[in-house]
Amino acid sequence: ASYPFSKYNRVELNVGGYAVDRARWVDYDEANNLIEDYRAKARRRVLLPELAYIHDTVLWGSTGPINGSRYRFSYAYSPDIGQNGLVNRPYAEFYTLKGDIRSYFRLGNDYSWASRVTGGISDGPDPQNFFLGGVSNWINRRFENNQIPDAIDDFYFSSFIVPFRGADYFEKRGTGNRFFLVNQEFRYPMVESLRMRWPLPLSIRDIRGVLFTDVGAAWDDNTFKLTAEDEMGKRRLADLQTAYGFGMRSWLGFFVLRWDVAWATDGVSTTQPRYYFSIGAEY
Repeated sequence: ASYPFSKYNRVELNVGGYAVDRARWVDYDEANNLIEDYRAKARRRVLLPELAYIHDTVLWGSTGPINGSRYRFSYAYSPDIGQNGLVNRPYAEFYTLKGDIRSYFRLGNDYSWASRVTGGISDGPDPQNFFLGGVSNWINRRFENNQIPDAIDDFYFSSFIVPFRGADYFEKRGTGNRFFLVNQEFRYPMVESLRMRWPLPLSIRDIRGVLFTDVGAAWDDNTFKLTAEDEMGKRRLADLQTAYGFGMRSWLGFFVLRWDVAWATDGVSTTQPRYYFSIGAEY
């Protein structure tokens, strides 16, 4: 449900319901004895109403916003419906507060600066986890250590905080019911027209370029550490994550294709470049 206060401001009410049942075959018990036809079951139920206030005065270009501002503030609550006192409660209970502020400044006819600040907190008996890393609609996506968390809450009810183009999905695994992320981008025209004859006749117009930096963190209650000393006594960034790089975007007639190259740094060492192919408009 959406109610507009004006052309640029509105309030929204969203109500979602989620039900997950999982069963995993287990061959051995804790004593390493063979057990045949045994299944470990897991259930989770979430009823999640959310109230949000939204402001939007954005003007769009071919690949994303180029001028104006957008912001969204939301509150969501998942109640524990009649399951109090049970050890394995199927209903998750938590509340989540989020804020997302974006500003776009046109610099001349075809250049712009995009600035975004977002943050959030989740609390309660079963708070949501926030994982910093990756981009939305990531085609060649990678997971940290090539693994996906097995915990039912992390897999189904966690939230990816993107774009952070210096890490893989779930790279901040195990921490994160608080987060913030700051994105800064300089967007500019890169290639006006690209025409190929072989091996396929292909013509692409208006390839956009971007220079970016991403700074953010995801952490648990009262555990945030800005820096920490390593084994060699060097002080490095700890929970705070930083990355920088460049990229290209192009409207291909049906969707926007994005390509980014990013390096992450802890203030002492810099990682090898990571490459991101993704689909969708710029933030």
